[in-house]
Amino acid sequence: MSEPPTKLDISNVTSRSFDISWMKPTETYSAENYGYVLQIKDDQDKCVIEIIYRCSDCTGRFQISNLNGLCSFTVRSTIDKTKQQLEGQLSYLATLNPDIAYTVTVTAINDGGRGYPANKTERTLEEAPQSPPYNVEVSDIETTSFRVSWEMDEPRPGQTNFTITVYADKPATTKEFSIKGFTTRSFVAQGLEEYWSYSVTVTAATSVGAKTSDATLQYRTLPAAPGKVSNFEITAAPGGNYAKMQISWNAPDILQRNGVIKDYSLIYFSSKFKNTPVKKILAHTFVEYHMYTATVDVVPGEIYSVEVYATNEQDLKGASTTKFIQAPTKEKSRTGSDCDGAKNSIIIGIVLGALLLIVSIYAGYATLVIRRYKTKQEFPESSKARTKERRGPIYGNETFMIGETEEIDSSDPAAVRHSETEYTRLDDNTKDDKGTYDIIQAM
Repeated sequence: MSEPPTKLDISNVTSRSFDISWMKPTETYSAENYGYVLQIKDDQDKCVIEIIYRCSDCTGRFQISNLNGLCSFTVRSTIDKTKQQLEGQLSYLATLNPDIAYTVTVTAINDGGRGYPANKTERTLEEAPQSPPYNVEVSDIETTSFRVSWEMDEPRPGQTNFTITVYADKPATTKEFSIKGFTTRSFVAQGLEEYWSYSVTVTAATSVGAKTSDATLQYRTLPAAPGKVSNFEITAAPGGNYAKMQISWNAPDILQRNGVIKDYSLIYFSSKFKNTPVKKILAHTFVEYHMYTATVDVVPGEIYSVEVYATNEQDLKGASTTKFIQAPTKEKSRTGSDCDGAKNSIIIGIVLGALLLIVSIYAGYATLVIRRYKTKQEFPESSKARTKERRGPIYGNETFMIGETEEIDSSDPAAVRHSETEYTRLDDNTKDDKGTYDIIQAM
């Protein structure tokens, strides 16, 4: 067997090709070098190119059919070279595909057949997709999902990622789904809104570049049961009428309608008549933010269950909204008001009374202090004398005694004079202070 070829080299690598070159073996162990076998295999060990170089002017010849380890004839080609050419450097420009690791094997041929191989592996570069995805279609449409399929031109441009963009009508949000692998040709987009319109694009991308398909036509997901109504309110005794109750609501939020709403059902009953509920149907209107209202008869004091739900054109019953409420009575409302008024009046009265008492005490005390102060400033001696008279025994033998009362005959002039004498004994300052004298008389 011949030694392997020498100086095997791969150069000028692109996404679609590279150059291969080599020199003759150091020893062929044969009188002549009959040629070479060049094989290129991909990373799946599949033979993609096989070139057999044959000596066109050598004495000896070989039969290709006698060579072992050859590839399929479908990838084989033959090139004739002279003996002199086979003694020099040979080269070959291989046309390949992007981003594939290729293994190159070269063997020399002698009298004994193929010799020992020279091997080398090289990966081609990535490139942008040749063209965008095409024939993008939507199928298998459900309430919240559908399948997206597409086609791509070969060859694989490299490590390819696909982004499926699902564009939604407002106010729903646009969604993006990413998947890997050039061979992928379909994907199920999930988590979509019920009965909503979408269009789709598919983008193929490598590290070198990306290309996006045209948008599809709009597709609508299937309808589903409506969601709950919004702004559900109950007004008891509207306008002071305790025998009535008003129920109001808006349509479900736009992303909760899940189809075309046909009508609304209002069902209510009292705790005493659970088996005989009353049902009312209100037709849906396409006026946005329309407030639906219904006024119903109630018995004051009874507890009522009130339920509202929407129904769509497919007769799918929507999610129910239920509230419980007790119809008020006029008597209870009035009693409650009276009690509250009475409590408020008592509290206000207590506060005002306390304030008046505090103000009165303070005013009296202030007046007394001011009076005493003025007296001491204007008549200091008289005040001292008055103090001595009050403390002395001057009243010991008089008719006017503290703690005793003597009747005086007003017809007796002497008695009257005696009474006046008691007043005259007071000093001039005390006489002017009638309050002082009245206090003494009261005692």
